[in-house]
Order: sequence, then C-alpha cells, then structure tokens
Amino acid sequence: MVIGDKGYDTDAVLDLIETAGARAEIPSKSKRNPPRPRDREICRMRSLIERHFGKIRESCRSTIWKFRSALTEPRWPTDSGCVI
Repeated sequence: MVIGDKGYDTDAVLDLIETAGARAEIPSKSKRNPPRPRDREICRMRSLIERHFGKIRESCRSTIWKFRSALTEPRWPTDSGCVI
C-alpha cells in the first residue's frame, strides 16, 4: 500500500504504483472527475500522522530559534558597570 497526499494524484504515478503490484491510497484532486474511492479509516490515520509530523516540525523550529537566539545574545551585559 502506498499512502500519499493529493500532489501524487496523477495518472502516471497511479499507473506506476499499480504496475508494482501495490494499492494506492491517495486522495483525489478536486479537479479529478469522478473522484476515486477512498478508505476513510486509512485517511484518518494518514491525517493523524501528518499532524504529528507537523507538530514535531514546529517544535524543532522553535527549539532551533531559541538555540540561535541564545547564541547571538551576549553572555555578559555590556552596561553592567563591572570593571575587570
């Protein structure tokens, strides 16, 4: 089984998957007429996985931002009045 998003809903990709002997579970593009049948349970699982990876990606983005901002901030305040 090959699970993908709407970007892979082309006849060439679907033919390639079919010749490989796999089943394609790819949602139809809005312009495909008539839309291909889909398995709702697999679509739910796919959506859950995509949201999970989105949360991981967002978490990594904020962690990297915090790390970079910590590197660019000065360690010692320049206006502290300390004389070394």
